[in-house]
Amino acid sequence: MPPCAAPTAEQSAPDVQGDAAPLSEVRTLLAHGRKGAPAQLRSVWRETRLRPGLWVTLLDTPRGGVSFDYEKDNALVDFGFILRGAVRHTVRTGRGATSEMDNRAGCAGLGFVPGLRGTARIPSDSPARLVHVHASRDFLRDLLGEDVRDLPAPLRDLLVHDRSRHLLLRDPMDPATHTAAVELHAAVSGGPASRLYLEAKALELVALQLAGLQARKDGGGARAPLSPAERERIRAARDLLVENLNAPPTLAGLSDLLALSTVKLQAGFRELYGTSVFGFLREYRLQRAKTLLEQADMNVSEVAWEIGYINLSHFSAAYRKRFGVLPKHQLRSARRRAAPVTERPGS
Repeated sequence: MPPCAAPTAEQSAPDVQGDAAPLSEVRTLLAHGRKGAPAQLRSVWRETRLRPGLWVTLLDTPRGGVSFDYEKDNALVDFGFILRGAVRHTVRTGRGATSEMDNRAGCAGLGFVPGLRGTARIPSDSPARLVHVHASRDFLRDLLGEDVRDLPAPLRDLLVHDRSRHLLLRDPMDPATHTAAVELHAAVSGGPASRLYLEAKALELVALQLAGLQARKDGGGARAPLSPAERERIRAARDLLVENLNAPPTLAGLSDLLALSTVKLQAGFRELYGTSVFGFLREYRLQRAKTLLEQADMNVSEVAWEIGYINLSHFSAAYRKRFGVLPKHQLRSARRRAAPVTERPGS
């Protein structure tokens, strides 16, 4: 099961396409809790086969309070992203032993865990939203080509030498990865999107995840690692910024709230997210603006206010610097794509 794991159903969801998909090879052994839980799990699960060796799956529970047992029978590399809620896994490690693994919103992970068995629980107060990209090793080898040799050693050995040992890596999502996962979720769950767009978004997520692994490999050992308690506080600081984009706390305010020095906050953000506190906030705001503009439900001024920009000119300049296009042009393009196509007379 991947680091940000999701349930799998014996019977495929209605929109599953193609055969030999990830879920057809994973058996749900038992679903607990409310009556009819297996059908409920199937009703919130979506799976799309993009091409041989590449799938996207979504889990979107309207409410929590669900738990289920799983057994993973395929040999795919899984890229997982938790956009909302939390999932707790009790993994069975053999001879009756178990281990606990908690994942929550903002977590991204990469896993290769054939044969893994366990139980997943979604807390009753925490509806979950997960996005996964599943890829075969052959697909990744063909995709990466010579670049495969630049990957961190465990993943390189898995792909180059076909070693089947388990691999489990977890890291926080940076703003660009979060935005790509949100866009892929929106496209698969009902937005107007072509197969080409879905595949591009899935590959973008794979590329961002692998680039993050490569960056941490290249920068390994440069700083003393954060303690577990400090990592939790840095994640809490990230959550405070994300939840208050239009009126975020100051650096000094975060420091007081979380009992961390401003120096430790800055160092922690650089270790977990690859940028400063302000850099993270700016990037997250702009990525959120891009998502809102693509949805085409708000005008440019409303988007600017939503993410905390008071001066519209400053927002337009920052957006153009980041994405190479003015926000009004992005919105115009999104609305044009979303407009219904009318048939010409006589066609």
